[in-house]
Amino acid sequence: IPFKQHRIAGSAIIPAVDYDLGRNGVAYFDRDTANYWVAGLPGVGNKGRIYRNDGVDIRLDSSEKESYYVSDFEKGEWLQFSVEVLKKGTYNIKLELASDTANSKFGLHLINKVVATKIEVPEKSKTGKWQVQQINNMALDAGQNVMRIYAEEGRFSFKSIRVLKIN
Repeated sequence: IPFKQHRIAGSAIIPAVDYDLGRNGVAYFDRDTANYWVAGLPGVGNKGRIYRNDGVDIRLDSSEKESYYVSDFEKGEWLQFSVEVLKKGTYNIKLELASDTANSKFGLHLINKVVATKIEVPEKSKTGKWQVQQINNMALDAGQNVMRIYAEEGRFSFKSIRVLKIN
């Protein structure tokens, strides 16, 4: 279930914090989420305690007013985004990311198909705060598409997905 409606007409920016609505393992997977259904397993939940009340860690970006990002996105975790594409075509996808350590990597799946894997997330100390990693020439069909962003190695922060139609 989409948390917000993401329509892609030619270009769009999807905030990372606007991943789909649903429980852990359905709309997202977070390793240290709270479990309110089982006694004795309280977990941590959203470490930032802002914007959403599920298990994904969210923080306020102090460089922009009312701007949030996913923090502590670590190996094995993923976020799902349901997007409505208005015109079938080829798109470039840009992810805005930052890592505190070397060797963090992400992957992108489109409707359960691996599109990109083991893409490096730049270190903040070497690059400043946010850096863009681009995935070129991704085919998107018109209608509903489901993207999943996976944290494949390390731990990093994730700000947004930018989608741009190239043909």
